[in-house]
Amino acid sequence: MADVYAHRAYSQITLTLKKIKMVQISDLRIYPIKSCKGFSVPSVTLDAYGFTDDRRFMIVDTSGRFVTAREVHPLLWIEPSIESGILYMRAPGMELFATPIHLMPHSIVRVTVWEDTCEAWDCGGAPAEWLSQFLGARYRLVRMQPQFLRPVDRKYAVADDHVSFADAYPALVISEASLELLNSKLASPVTMTRFRPNIVVSGCAAHEEDTWQIMRTGAVEFRGVKRCSRCVLTTVDPETTESGAEPLKTLATYRRSAEGKIMFGMNLIPVQKNGKLRIGDTITYTGS
Repeated sequence: MADVYAHRAYSQITLTLKKIKMVQISDLRIYPIKSCKGFSVPSVTLDAYGFTDDRRFMIVDTSGRFVTAREVHPLLWIEPSIESGILYMRAPGMELFATPIHLMPHSIVRVTVWEDTCEAWDCGGAPAEWLSQFLGARYRLVRMQPQFLRPVDRKYAVADDHVSFADAYPALVISEASLELLNSKLASPVTMTRFRPNIVVSGCAAHEEDTWQIMRTGAVEFRGVKRCSRCVLTTVDPETTESGAEPLKTLATYRRSAEGKIMFGMNLIPVQKNGKLRIGDTITYTGS
């Protein structure tokens, strides 16, 4: 009988080990202002909302509702960065905008992201004027305040899972192989920037990330919670801001879910709300 239990235990360990695989982080990206240009960073620090400095600012209209490049394509030309506590914004034909974040006003405003309404800090007249001049309409810049509360969808969250101004989840991972497969089907290839991931990995099969349940590197752990459904923003060229049918048209031929949504990438929630990731880190993962 002891031999039977030992065999079962050995079989379970072997099965678990077979499910554990490894990939490497090939790129890390953050987007300081929601829906504006992102950029690659050598490392990122995690906090309660995801990656530090990722989507902590957002552009809103006069009613406080979020504005994205889905409807205002030139947002993709705005290049924000945060260096030594200073927010910079660059855009074609505009003077460089720079202001220390700690000197921005702290007036609380109500803002809406999709169906979520939450409190944020209005960043004042200077960035609003800069944005309005570039975009040709009245907009305001807001930022997360320290008591910011925006829970992740309850179907996928635990009690302390929150998200910044990102659409729905703290992080998104896509494999290089998934993009390579897509580009093999397109007449004109697209870049990873169309899909706005936070983590890009190499070393796995195309769309293998769909099945990932747990990702670990060092002390950092993520839960894979939901495949990412893609919208028309992926059809906007981030360099020209011109839109077309691709890549959604082609993705629809082989990446449509049972509910009719087009999937590309995996949404993640960090288990620990701290830690650090670096390009080149090895990630182990388990999948279904």
